[in-house]
Amino acid sequence: MKNKMALYNLKMLKKLRELITEFMDVYIVFLDTEGNFITPDIGKRKFCLKIAEFKLNNYCDKTNFIWTKKCVNNNQPYVYKCPFGLTEIITPIVVNKKVIGVILAGQIRSSQKDSFILPKDVNITSDKFFKLRELYKEIPVVNYEKIIALKDFMLYILNYIIETDFEIVMKSKMSKDILHIVEEVKKFIDKNFCKEIDIQQLAQEFDIPMYYLTHMFHEVVGRSISNYINNKRLNYSIQLLKDPSYTIKQVVSICGFNDQHYFNKMFKKEFGITPGQFRKKLVSK
Repeated sequence: MKNKMALYNLKMLKKLRELITEFMDVYIVFLDTEGNFITPDIGKRKFCLKIAEFKLNNYCDKTNFIWTKKCVNNNQPYVYKCPFGLTEIITPIVVNKKVIGVILAGQIRSSQKDSFILPKDVNITSDKFFKLRELYKEIPVVNYEKIIALKDFMLYILNYIIETDFEIVMKSKMSKDILHIVEEVKKFIDKNFCKEIDIQQLAQEFDIPMYYLTHMFHEVVGRSISNYINNKRLNYSIQLLKDPSYTIKQVVSICGFNDQHYFNKMFKKEFGITPGQFRKKLVSK
């Protein structure tokens, strides 16, 4: 049975996010403690979309991961610059004195004279450079005092809504069935890990508030949902890489990864070598 109050709070959270975007032109997303998106990335900033089109978004992912870890480890909010000169705000999501994720807001320029920059090792054509610089100038400038006010709003008001939602659910009958729910979620992932899995839709499918699901999944399984999905994909990729009829690009696609660079990074992190090195070792045996 649905907990109407809990679901109402989540709907209110979504509405607040939409209102902040509308009135301040600031995009907000929610990430887990590993820097993976819990809610879809709703950012529609042309500059950021062009960054992704030019295959430079891995710099953004790396920065998000670094600041997520800093925010989680220190349980502190921060205002920082993205690799391309935009202002970002990150605050921890705290439930029962434990950080379970972060709120990330940004894709804006601050009134403190933000300027377009490129990471030192980025090598792009002059046409791409000037296109990015042109789009950067279109990004709205937000007064720095408003940015600090938004940081406090995210830290106190949004956290209050999320923690209240947790307390309601924890007192409900749903909490008694959490082991069963987590097991069902695992079974669903085990069958569908090669497909795109949206955690928000997963929570709706199992009729449970998203933050409660992600928190309890980690408590029971010992991994975040995103980490569990990636682990399933990486282990499956090992089987496919042993078959020389598949190219690495095909393996990436079959296993459900959208980006080969990200796949290579996660593969090396998990197994200590790159996919190409893994194949070379197989051939040399």
